[in-house]
Amino acid sequence: MCLKKTIKFFNFSILVLFSTFFYSSLSAATAVAGFSNGAIGEYTNAAHKADTLLSFSTLNITEAIITQESDDGSFGGTQGNDYNVTLTLRYSNGTSYSFDASVNWRDTQGSTLKGIGLIVSSSSIDDGSGYTLSAGHDKTYILATQGFSYSDGSTVSGNAATNGLLDALNLYVSGLSASSNASPSRSTITADPTSILANGTSISNITVQLKDLNDFNLSSGGDTVLLTASAGTLSSVTDNQDGSYSATLTSSNTVSTSTISGTLNGSNISNTASVSFTADSTAPVITDSTSGSSDVNENQTAVTSFTADESVTWSLSGTDSGLFAISSSGVLTFASAPDYENPADADTNNDYQLNIIATDIYDNATTLTLIIKVTNTEEVLIKYQEIESKLQSNLEYEISKSLNNSIFYNESILRGINDKNTCYEDESKTQFRSNNNNLNLNYTDQHLECDKALRLYTNISHITLENLNDKTKTSNASVILEKDISSSSLVGIGIIKSKSDGNLYGFDNSNLQIDTSEIIIYAHKNISESFRGGVYTSFGDVDYRFDFSDSDGFYLTGKTESLRKTYGLILTGDFYLNDRLYTTDFIYNYGKEKIDQTHLNASYLGEAKNNLTLSLNNIASRRISLPLSTTFILDKDNKSEATILSADMSIGALCENSLLTMNEFSCGYQLNVDLEKYFNQNYKDIFYINYIYESVDKWNREVVSLGMINKLGKNNDIEISPSIDFNNQFSSIQFTSFNIGFYFPLRYQ
Repeated sequence: MCLKKTIKFFNFSILVLFSTFFYSSLSAATAVAGFSNGAIGEYTNAAHKADTLLSFSTLNITEAIITQESDDGSFGGTQGNDYNVTLTLRYSNGTSYSFDASVNWRDTQGSTLKGIGLIVSSSSIDDGSGYTLSAGHDKTYILATQGFSYSDGSTVSGNAATNGLLDALNLYVSGLSASSNASPSRSTITADPTSILANGTSISNITVQLKDLNDFNLSSGGDTVLLTASAGTLSSVTDNQDGSYSATLTSSNTVSTSTISGTLNGSNISNTASVSFTADSTAPVITDSTSGSSDVNENQTAVTSFTADESVTWSLSGTDSGLFAISSSGVLTFASAPDYENPADADTNNDYQLNIIATDIYDNATTLTLIIKVTNTEEVLIKYQEIESKLQSNLEYEISKSLNNSIFYNESILRGINDKNTCYEDESKTQFRSNNNNLNLNYTDQHLECDKALRLYTNISHITLENLNDKTKTSNASVILEKDISSSSLVGIGIIKSKSDGNLYGFDNSNLQIDTSEIIIYAHKNISESFRGGVYTSFGDVDYRFDFSDSDGFYLTGKTESLRKTYGLILTGDFYLNDRLYTTDFIYNYGKEKIDQTHLNASYLGEAKNNLTLSLNNIASRRISLPLSTTFILDKDNKSEATILSADMSIGALCENSLLTMNEFSCGYQLNVDLEKYFNQNYKDIFYINYIYESVDKWNREVVSLGMINKLGKNNDIEISPSIDFNNQFSSIQFTSFNIGFYFPLRYQ
């Protein structure tokens, strides 16, 4: 018997595979018809009749399928009835039985085919139904078409099969093909795997396989499939376009069983699937990039972050755990930023020890021991980097101002030596030029005696410049030796010392000291009676020292040195216009400072950083002056016609390129007005008022000088020249400042 059943099952498997091929390829080699409802009865001597019926549902038969070899895919035959077919029965327990049968009769309701009657011989009735027939009688099957069914215990009578039976059967089959092939009763729902962890993250893959009424898989999509689950979370359904539909089920955190059911085109799918959510006994796995230790810079709270392979609750333990916090997403931070200089860990060595604990919903826990090493951050460097760029630009600005002042002073010397005219026997024809004043050195060139071939000039001055935010004190001293080498030419050499103490531009609570030592060499020649020229060069060292502090306690000191070189020339010509003498000058000056590397020391929050360096750009400046000058006689002595009140006026163009003009060659103008008053009958004492104004692009310089020239000594060969100067320069000083200078030019034979 087992062998017989095995053979039958083997034959059925081959049949199903063949039928599937038929449906997928539309082959016409086999005719197939499936029936989900029907009954089994006794075939008595009365033909076309079934007695004492038991329905398929009572017998746990889920489907009956008849197949027949065919040339065109339809049922046929030559005999008037008893058309041979193969009958396959499928049961709810998954077993199947196949055997020979004959289509013998039909049950109709009007013109509608209600059922197909089949008979089998007594030798082939082992169909697994468990239905006992009367002795000597065969079984008869009545297969109900859609919309019809048969009840237990009833009797069904039909008529003998003719060609009309086959027509009705084939019409029934064609109707199945024309309608939707997807059958809610045949389609299946499966889950893989059927058991997952109840951890809220585990996934089971849900598949819906659509089948037709004959239990064959569909091969195309387009149907509407919806799924629900009694537990867990279902994703949306994806149409795979091959007759299958897929979704994913994510477990809940509760141990339970989830039943997955669905609908097909609005009708319930008979089949369901179940997935068990089982308790998790596995501890979570922590993902950590620290390898048990992590280095963290001081003054920040961020440390690191952790992840786990499932949903967990994060917590901390350990010696120093109270100094930390961990978020629900596993982000570890310091409760407050650590200070390397003041460690808060238990052993005060900046190694913070703690445990990271990940606990899942089933109280499975994993502990990770961690050491957080706090490293030292040089805050002093951070503070310095914040001001480094500003410090560089402002130092370069201060150096440029100092260089420009030096050029301004040297230009005054050029003008001074060029104002020394040939002495006249008639003193009434002697002309005076004003002294030239500048921010650093006020130098007078009023020398009337022409019988001295060697002259020594000394100058000492102190200048104070101040406004609301800045105060600069400058002390100056110079010694210049001048010698006539002919009646029309002279040379001079001198030493100039200057020391300035003020504020560093742009920095509060700052101090800037500038020490300058320069040597100047100049020469002058009267080329003709109306044309003169002069040249100079100077060089020396400049020492810049500065410091400043801020409200946070950051303190910085620094120093730098530079090599300063300047040179210039002047060409002067006299001409008369409407009997008035005019003088025009062309003056060119150039200066450059080659700056050494700046060395800095800084301190902040108890930290010190020495030997910091700052690179400054070399500073250069060019200056071209084109003044036009003339003298106005305002009053005369009637007796000697000597001038007792005169005014010198000079106006002209001024061009410069330097850091003060953003290194662009910019032009402006200059103005010089000098009033001179002579006293006593020898005209040896002079009172003067001198005003200088220069403006170029983004800066201006303004000087007002009040002074006297007093001649002393037996031969009036000593001059003492006190003066008061009021200064405003570079548009950075908002209020007029002042200086007091005392001049002691000493001249020897």
